[in-house]
Amino acid sequence: MNNDKDKQFIEKCVKPCQKECLVQQYWNLVYYTIRKTFTIYNVHQVNDDIDALRNEVFIQLFRGNCRKLKQYRPDLGTGLEAWVKLITSRIVQNFLKKKDPLTIGRRNHLISIDDQDTFTELPDSETKKQTLAKEHKHQMIINAMKSLKPKDQLILQLYYYDGFSMDDIAIIMKISRGAADTRKSRAIERLKEVIHS
Repeated sequence: MNNDKDKQFIEKCVKPCQKECLVQQYWNLVYYTIRKTFTIYNVHQVNDDIDALRNEVFIQLFRGNCRKLKQYRPDLGTGLEAWVKLITSRIVQNFLKKKDPLTIGRRNHLISIDDQDTFTELPDSETKKQTLAKEHKHQMIINAMKSLKPKDQLILQLYYYDGFSMDDIAIIMKISRGAADTRKSRAIERLKEVIHS
């Protein structure tokens, strides 16, 4: 769907008794996004959890007079499908954090060499200093990301926080894999410039 069709689709779906059109359109997409998110975090998939989460996604989309659905921003250059995937992924991540807070963040490729010292035992005062330093660094990154262009924010969010692969990001952003890699590299460079300015 293009942006105008997405807007018309949302307007149709938020009307009373018309919400089933959204469910029909995205029922399978939500299911596969939930399964993919479980796979990304190496969590055993239980059909009851998947079904409950799929229902929760649609409940969240319709809650508060479709508030989350109305937050869709076509100016980011992605379609409504990508927005639904993003919401689904976040709901699953929140579910996993509640179920096992240690599950999120176990992904080896997100642990940089700088963070390897996290796994060594340190005296309490050293641990607190490192924790504070990492929290400060994380807050600097979050603040710097806010100054980036929306598409740069989106690609960094999808890759580093939501755990999507570059192939998936290319599909979500409707660009080639090479263009997605280039955009991510440039976004990282812009982020570094903002942080160091």
